[in-house]
Amino acid sequence: MDLLLDSALQAGLPVSEFWQASPGEIGAAVRAREEQRMDSLRLLAWLFYSCAALTAVGVHDPKRFPGIQKAFPTLFEEEPAQDWRLMKQRVEDYGALYRERHPPADHPSQGGV
Repeated sequence: MDLLLDSALQAGLPVSEFWQASPGEIGAAVRAREEQRMDSLRLLAWLFYSCAALTAVGVHDPKRFPGIQKAFPTLFEEEPAQDWRLMKQRVEDYGALYRERHPPADHPSQGGV
């Protein structure tokens, strides 16, 4: 009974629920916890392997080092490339707004106050 209780407690089943649960329910809780533990270990293994692979690329061929979207495509969506014309227009709009709010006479480098 002690081994079953220890397994149930390790699986996260409170003592009060242990005495109310059937052996099948306790077994299911233990199996579910074991599956969670294995999933965590698989995640860690994948992480370590990915880090090692990225380190190898970074050391041996840094020009081929992928961005985060390519390194982890299941976690990060690749952002679409922005059109340079749109970026140029945004910079020009910002410059016009800045010049409107800060006329050259107010600017210290222009000999203003």
